[in-house]
Amino acid sequence: MTDTTVWPHHELGKELSNWGRWGADDQIGTLNFITPQKLVASATMVRTGKTIDCGIPFDKDGPFPPGGWRRNPQHLFTLLPSDSFYAKDGQIAADDIIIMGLQASTQWDGLAHVGYDGFFYNGVPASAVNNFQGASKNDIAKVATKLVSRGVLLDIAGLKGVDVLPDSYEITTADVVAAQERQGVRVEPGDIACIRTGWTKYFREGDRQKYVGPTPGPGLDLCRWIHGSEIAALALDQSNGEVWPTPVPGATIPVHQVMIRDIGLTLGEMFDFEALKADCEADGVWEFLFVAPRPAGHRRGWHAAQSDRDQVAAPVTSFAEVFAAVYTAVAAHAQHQDAGDTDGIMALYTPDAVLEVPGMGVYQGAAAIRAAWDDWKPKSLQRHMPVNVVITAWDDAEARATTDVVFLAQGDKGWSVQIVARYHDVLRQVGGTWLFSRRADEYIGWAPPG
Repeated sequence: MTDTTVWPHHELGKELSNWGRWGADDQIGTLNFITPQKLVASATMVRTGKTIDCGIPFDKDGPFPPGGWRRNPQHLFTLLPSDSFYAKDGQIAADDIIIMGLQASTQWDGLAHVGYDGFFYNGVPASAVNNFQGASKNDIAKVATKLVSRGVLLDIAGLKGVDVLPDSYEITTADVVAAQERQGVRVEPGDIACIRTGWTKYFREGDRQKYVGPTPGPGLDLCRWIHGSEIAALALDQSNGEVWPTPVPGATIPVHQVMIRDIGLTLGEMFDFEALKADCEADGVWEFLFVAPRPAGHRRGWHAAQSDRDQVAAPVTSFAEVFAAVYTAVAAHAQHQDAGDTDGIMALYTPDAVLEVPGMGVYQGAAAIRAAWDDWKPKSLQRHMPVNVVITAWDDAEARATTDVVFLAQGDKGWSVQIVARYHDVLRQVGGTWLFSRRADEYIGWAPPG
């Protein structure tokens, strides 16, 4: 049965759509408003040489409470000075890694983050965001050099005479117009608008549940102002990017859908505007040069690939095809592991395969490997997250690869990292399908239990 619901935010999105405004191939949306002329003019905002950091700390004490599906950065050492015993000249060294989600601190929502009806901004299909290429269109990296412009801070909490706006307060067009009048500043095309709710207070107090809970923020009414004012980007000092919970019955982040998918707006979340607000208030100047750090390439999540072996079918002739086939096999293996699906795992091995696991043993042949995976079926929720697949050698018959993997387990306090490992895989092409002929695990974080 076809869903015939008429969603108010989808109707609004049609009205405010910027699809095609800058051409069919545009991937930066409203950042097009930052023209060379705008950038030159914005440079004149530098008057005192003062810099103010508007980001929240990037560490394990980040914004997310335990037990959720987003996690704060986790910092692990992979090399300690005590590991340098081999150095004859006394050299010592340390090395480390950070495991994190892409929304673990102050961040930007790119144009491949939220869409609806199977499309992202400017008609980019959902299939353009996948495990093989990340976001092949609307990649956040497209905005790497664009987020520099005149910034304007609109203090909505100050407008209302409070330190922090109430839970689920909906910021409207009337609010931002009144804030400009109160502060004696005017938002212009190409500006980066910064809206202060005061919500950072809860992050600073360590109340993460409150910080990610019912937040004040923009509602659908503000989308009209965003479109009409021609701002280049919007930055907020709260975690949800809009008023939450949404007042639109049955909808899921409707403001995101309109701002990102239809208007093409780059949306910033979890900024800290308290020091900026104090400085602006002190001298009565609410405009400044806004400079954002360069973002990393857009890789929204590490979801396991399809488990069907047809997904790793070949023949292949190019590196890109080999990489896609290997990555899909690795991701499918992780998916079957987490599900305790021994049949699914074994469908990915050759009959004469070898599996080597430190501290467990070496398993030769399908029967031995099957028995091992039967013994290792998970007794609680777990998740293997493969990252950094590197093809070290390949031809049309065989490929060798290394993959870093993060093993997460769910306990009483939520998900936690248990092991960081590296797979050393050899895959063979058999009848047009890439199968594991050898896998050797290497623990690079800390030793496995037992």
